[in-house]
Amino acid sequence: MPRIKRAEYRIEDPSWVLDGKSLDHCQTATYDPANFTDVASKYKCIPSGYPVRLDARGNITPLAAETDTPDALVARDLSVAPGTGKQAAAVLTHGNVWHRRLPKVIVGGEAKTLVVDDTKKTPLVFIYKEEAN
Repeated sequence: MPRIKRAEYRIEDPSWVLDGKSLDHCQTATYDPANFTDVASKYKCIPSGYPVRLDARGNITPLAAETDTPDALVARDLSVAPGTGKQAAAVLTHGNVWHRRLPKVIVGGEAKTLVVDDTKKTPLVFIYKEEAN
């Protein structure tokens, strides 16, 4: 009898990037996995494209509500292993992205779609809404 094991793998998905050159505009930021426990419980990592807040010191934190305007998007999947302390991360602060392809924002343990308010432009990331065409 074969021993069959089940394993879950997450493959990084950059389909949220509208053009390939956007990832050239990443900058280095710092994150603490302890701040992303709700995100980790849903995705097992901080997924590529996850919207975050970026403070003046270069620290990223999750959005408090789905209506918050993100300052950056996580460029690559990030580990949320407990007890690892602060780590470096690449975040996209300038470029074009697909709104519908971004991962759901985790707010209060619930997955919600990021609300894009056309009156509040994201500082450097233009979020392209497909239904606008």
